[in-house]
Amino acid sequence: PGENDYTLSILSQIGTSISIICLFATVLLLYIVRCVRECLSTKIHINFSLSLLLALIFFSINTSTSAPGLYCKLMAGLTQYFFLTTFCWMTVEAVGLYRAVVLVFTSASNKTFLIAAASVAWGLPAVTVIVLLSLQEDVYQTHLNLRLVRMSLHSDHKRRHPTHLGYGDNELRSSCSSKQEAG
Repeated sequence: PGENDYTLSILSQIGTSISIICLFATVLLLYIVRCVRECLSTKIHINFSLSLLLALIFFSINTSTSAPGLYCKLMAGLTQYFFLTTFCWMTVEAVGLYRAVVLVFTSASNKTFLIAAASVAWGLPAVTVIVLLSLQEDVYQTHLNLRLVRMSLHSDHKRRHPTHLGYGDNELRSSCSSKQEAG
């Protein structure tokens, strides 16, 4: 099992790195080309791609660092925030497509829609993360809560590799709690 975890870890790092490079290229190209940038759907795509790019960057940082305490909580909170913003921007993409296809003759302007959508897509996840942290300060330390990053505790306790997303059990703990226990 330890060898498979290591292989999955390497494949995850390679896949995440390729995704980060391609998302960076996407954001750059959509932003540079002026005639494309003016379109509402392109502005939504830029925000969605930027959100996913930042989520993957913080996810990669969170899985590769071993700093305990406040830094770990901050990285986990930022990772959660940017994944939530990604889901919000997917919803904005769906509403934008609905407006373009079904509501062809809408009275609301695209600028008003984009400002409202950006406020919700960037703001609602921030409220969610802040409320979560204010209600339960150690939300990123206990292994019974939903975790974004898991570390497998191998029998030799010398090597730790990120494995999967999901709920905690006796064998898997969050990166924050396992790094604090190891230190």
